[in-house]
Amino acid sequence: MVHLVLSFCVLLPVLLLIFFRWFPHPFFEVQNAGPVVAILVGLQLIGFPILTFVVYAPGKKGLRFDLSVIATVQFAALLYGMHAIHSERPAYVVFAVDRYVPLAAKDVHFTRAAPQDFTDRLVAEPVYAFAEMPMGKAFADLQESVLFGGQPDLERRPEFWIPLAAGREAIVFSARPLTELMTQRPAAAQALSAAAARLDSEPAAALFLPMPGKREDFAAIIDPVTGKVISAVAVENPWLN
Repeated sequence: MVHLVLSFCVLLPVLLLIFFRWFPHPFFEVQNAGPVVAILVGLQLIGFPILTFVVYAPGKKGLRFDLSVIATVQFAALLYGMHAIHSERPAYVVFAVDRYVPLAAKDVHFTRAAPQDFTDRLVAEPVYAFAEMPMGKAFADLQESVLFGGQPDLERRPEFWIPLAAGREAIVFSARPLTELMTQRPAAAQALSAAAARLDSEPAAALFLPMPGKREDFAAIIDPVTGKVISAVAVENPWLN
């Protein structure tokens, strides 16, 4: 029991960090972080405490050594789990053309030093960016580098990013009314309506953008004031005609 309580006390701030900083709503579901976090919690609150229960016996020779080994392995497993989860967290949420794309830091092509506004921080929430489509020759160079040079597309190239506030109007202009999605994707209409209700908004007033997730695609409901994602609902093919 003591081991379980200690494990919970250590794990609690880690979970708060995961749920409220690394994967704030709705990105925990979008990035499909549940299975990895479940393994981490299961090991810390079930696996290792059970192992301690099995080896513990008052007065047992070598008990202190056994418990120290368990504690060391448990701490190492916690650090490894945090590293695995952190590496998949949406460090950046980038608007590009007609969608939002959540990206882990490892998925971003930093050919140059990251601008100060887009520096990844260990315990920070996702950083929003607007990927500005280049014009003229720069656009032709981008197409050529993507199609023939094997380079990442616009949203993964920080040299094309600008702060989200500078592109807010374009984001809102690109967004579509949630009612259009409900009409064209009736299977998701109930879930979309419920999401709008949780935001105290009518579907007719809510705006959305498509957002690809790790396992499935989502309709990202956006805040018309900031342009940021405030909710998301899994929808098969959220791109409308």
